[in-house]
Amino acid sequence: MVAWSSFRPFGSLFSNVAVKLSSATAPANTSRVLVPLRAMSGHRLFEIHPSKYMWVKYKDTTHFYIMIGLIPWVCVITYLNLFIGPAQLAPIPEGYVPKEHEYHRHPLTRFIAQYVVPSTQEEYERTLHVLYEDDEIKAMQDLTRRVEELMAKKKDYKLFWHRPVTTKYHIHSGKKWAKHEEELIGENQSSVP
Repeated sequence: MVAWSSFRPFGSLFSNVAVKLSSATAPANTSRVLVPLRAMSGHRLFEIHPSKYMWVKYKDTTHFYIMIGLIPWVCVITYLNLFIGPAQLAPIPEGYVPKEHEYHRHPLTRFIAQYVVPSTQEEYERTLHVLYEDDEIKAMQDLTRRVEELMAKKKDYKLFWHRPVTTKYHIHSGKKWAKHEEELIGENQSSVP
């Protein structure tokens, strides 16, 4: 009997799927009979919903770039503000020429001015170089125009872009044709009686 009572907890699992018959339909010797109940009735339909793929992809990409970009920058800026802090003005030692990026107050701005953005002097020198190159091109164009005007005025020289025809190919073909003519003449004379 002790073994049968150990199955009692498992009986509660099947109580949901069983129907208790009323006493009117029950046999005379029992008052309750358990009948298994199948929950397969009803018309279940496959409902078509729009896809959430793009929303999930957008959400995943946004979270990814927030984790990759925003969180490290926030950590770096917090570290710079807490442990390094803004720069303080101090007298410049004699003989020392401060660099341009040293005038910025925040350490992140100093880093960007030193390694990312070109300095004002560098920008100025680049602009001067571009202007110098433009002046050189303009001077060459002026000289070329002046030479063409003089050659057109005097008409004593071929234009400097004129290429004379090379005669070495004509000489070679002329010699070849002369040899061919000699062969033809020689064949014709030998055939004449």
